[in-house]
Amino acid sequence: MTQHPAHAAITVLALPLVEAAGLQLWGIELLGEGRPILRVYVEAAEGVTIERCAILSRQLGLALDVEDILPSAYTLEVSSPGLSRPFFNPEQLVGHVGGLLDVTVHEPLPEFPRRKKFFGRLVEVSGDVFALASDDAPDTDAPPVRINWDNVRKAHLVHIFPEKSKGAPKKAAAPRIPKLE
Repeated sequence: MTQHPAHAAITVLALPLVEAAGLQLWGIELLGEGRPILRVYVEAAEGVTIERCAILSRQLGLALDVEDILPSAYTLEVSSPGLSRPFFNPEQLVGHVGGLLDVTVHEPLPEFPRRKKFFGRLVEVSGDVFALASDDAPDTDAPPVRINWDNVRKAHLVHIFPEKSKGAPKKAAAPRIPKLE
């Protein structure tokens, strides 16, 4: 994945603050120009609270301002990766085999010369290569699409919420009209 030139310096600065807060650094995104958005994703086994994100945001914001890594004004966002988590390295995919992924690549794959977007079930991760099986492929015997991580522009998990019960619809209660005397 292509990274902003300041990415490494931000990571070096953020990592000790994240770890001191009892969190793990999931990934960092720096998006846009002019007034860029710096997103820092953190995780914890017990979950991430808004309060922990707010404390880390204040500490990281001060450290970034002191070190002057970003020359212009920026917007800092600290959060958990969430249900539709972005992936920042192939090792993060391992725990999500069986999940649905939405992937955009830099260059089309040889077997798909005009296609840069892929959606499918993650079936395998091997080093820097992962495989997606399309649930809606017309040929059910089609082999999974193999993608090298170096070609990934962005990848994120797709969370499907379970369908609600399809029982009979509930009737709305009739409005009560007061009696006039």
